[in-house]
Amino acid sequence: MPYDWRSLLDQARIPWRVKGPNTSKGNVSIECPFCGDDPSFHFQLSETFDGYRCLRDSRHNGSHMVRLLVALGYSRTEAQVLLHEHKLDKKPLPPKPRAIEDLTDIWQRFPPAEDAPHSMRYLKGRGFTNPMQTAIDYDLRYARAGDWAQRVLIPFAVDGIVVSWAGRATTSYLRPRYRMYDPSPPGLIYVPRVITTEQTVVIVEGQFDALKIAVATERDSVGVIGLSGKNLDSADRLLRLAHVLGKSRRLILLALDPDVSVGVASHSIMLVAQALRWCYVARLHVPVGQEDPGAMSLGDAQKWIQNAIRANARVFMSGRSGQAHSRNTPASTRA
Repeated sequence: MPYDWRSLLDQARIPWRVKGPNTSKGNVSIECPFCGDDPSFHFQLSETFDGYRCLRDSRHNGSHMVRLLVALGYSRTEAQVLLHEHKLDKKPLPPKPRAIEDLTDIWQRFPPAEDAPHSMRYLKGRGFTNPMQTAIDYDLRYARAGDWAQRVLIPFAVDGIVVSWAGRATTSYLRPRYRMYDPSPPGLIYVPRVITTEQTVVIVEGQFDALKIAVATERDSVGVIGLSGKNLDSADRLLRLAHVLGKSRRLILLALDPDVSVGVASHSIMLVAQALRWCYVARLHVPVGQEDPGAMSLGDAQKWIQNAIRANARVFMSGRSGQAHSRNTPASTRA
């Protein structure tokens, strides 16, 4: 009996059952925090071992208790403390995570990208019509020599300090195409510019995808986040999203690359909707014929986002926060 779930749930003011439908001996049943659209008590917390299961969707099964409490609305630190308080054998709390390393001084040693003709040609070829201004506005750098040679560098900042960077190869023979500073903080995401409370937010996979949309929507009320990968099944990444976006009710458009399956996309939308339950989350399909948002022209990217905002405006304005939406977007948003 690893956790006293009944007292924990009482303290958290989360309804629970041990009798009736979807209940079984040795388990406490609650509403599934990952499904999001079913009020039935079909999520079971084991009172005999470290684990939980969803009777509707086996992808929600697991034993990561911190991730579970984060989905229920707690911060990672609060989850660790709460679990410790209700752990029957009272094992010591895990050590605090190491402080995020401030790499600003190292970052400043890289030459500005606008001073390197090669990086300007590369950005121009990637569809940035004013590469010099883009490099200045988004603090891009370029390495002529050393470990990061012939890469355009994109900074990652947390609370105003540079904590990592990504390097994109500007020549075809360099491998890998993308390289991240190691070690980087867990759950790192790329936020090209400050996100304000009233903005619609577009979440994409890569850094250059995010940079392209950021430049394309500079005159619009749009914020952008790059996940630096496809994996959203990570408490650290979801916590980082929640930290950056705060508690403002807003429309979230999740634009995953076309090679992502419907199942993975739906699961990702559900995770974001659970982490940002006060928001409305919809999938934004990349236009047919485009490899990813980073391959689009600035004009096409802007129209794509504007059309998607209009297509989801009615449902968002109806006030249905905390919902995931995965229907196909209208044709006007796909062309």
